[in-house]
Amino acid sequence: MRSDIEKIRALAEPIAGEIGLEVLEVELKGAPSRRLLRILLDSSMPNRAVTLDDCTAMSRRLGDVLEANTAVTGSYLLEVSSPGVNRPLRTLEHFRRFAGERVKVRLHAPIDGVQHTIARVVAVGETGLTLETDSGVQVTTEIENVERAHLEFEFKVPSKPGRPKTRARGRG
Repeated sequence: MRSDIEKIRALAEPIAGEIGLEVLEVELKGAPSRRLLRILLDSSMPNRAVTLDDCTAMSRRLGDVLEANTAVTGSYLLEVSSPGVNRPLRTLEHFRRFAGERVKVRLHAPIDGVQHTIARVVAVGETGLTLETDSGVQVTTEIENVERAHLEFEFKVPSKPGRPKTRARGRG
């Protein structure tokens, strides 16, 4: 299955590049008689969002290319979308792009007792990254030790304007 995903990625990346996007993730799930092929698109440019038109264009073009190359055996459903607010982080470049943000990370091997954590990305180097948990613990790890990671979206609720204090009225 891994080679199928690599083959699909190799076919999808040039198409995504032509429309100014990158393939963030390729997932192939299910039994060969009915599979789900999910392609997540992303943009490396801060002012460029993945649009519905982008997903539609990618789906049409990639569908034709997959059929021509018999890249997926059996029947499948092709789903092309943006990664959403809790986007997965796979590479050091992804972590660099979201430096200062909160992420949820699962490590292959624990570091100082930490294997699963929600933390802020504080530094990204040549081969690894440093995270800081809410309690102030810093964890430094190589990218190869990151099993899964995704952004942990923070809802920023504006504070409500204060109400004028009213005086309690007594009965009387």
